[in-house]
Amino acid sequence: AVLARRRPELVAAVSFAVFGSINVVAARLCRPLQAYARPKERENFPWLCASRIAAVLHAVAITAMGVSVYRGAGAGLGNLLWTGSHGPSELACMAFSFGYFIQDFIYMLLKEWDTPFVMHHMLVLSFLISSRLSGRAGRVCVAGLAMGEMTNPLQNGFWAVRALGMERAQVTDKHFGLSQSFSSCELMIS
Repeated sequence: AVLARRRPELVAAVSFAVFGSINVVAARLCRPLQAYARPKERENFPWLCASRIAAVLHAVAITAMGVSVYRGAGAGLGNLLWTGSHGPSELACMAFSFGYFIQDFIYMLLKEWDTPFVMHHMLVLSFLISSRLSGRAGRVCVAGLAMGEMTNPLQNGFWAVRALGMERAQVTDKHFGLSQSFSSCELMIS
């Protein structure tokens, strides 16, 4: 948090490099599963899988960081929606996520164009940039990030089940629908 206050761009650059490296390593690790992927995903499966692993790691980390910010801020809706100047914890969360979202946005432009997700990344990045430039609403950004990312592991788990052709697990359709309804709520909250 102290480094984020003094050099948030360094935190963002490190986050960018770490998540980019995770994608490269995870793509190599996912290559043996490529043979089991559905034909639709088979060609790019290692990169598709790697992107989801990085997304889950970011989601878990930012949710934990967000909880930490709010535990430090105290309870109450006023603290959740406080739009004052950034504290070091808010800056750390924002810089960490900025690096991840830039890296993932570039990945999507190059490897996996998906209009709703590209729009999601553009909105999150614009929110982070406007908050950083104004110096305000850090907790609102952290709340949006934490709430918006908390169902990410579930959604990417469902992607893996479908990409590997395991649709016979009937429970996944019901849970996938539930997961998508959370996504709609997250989009409105964010």
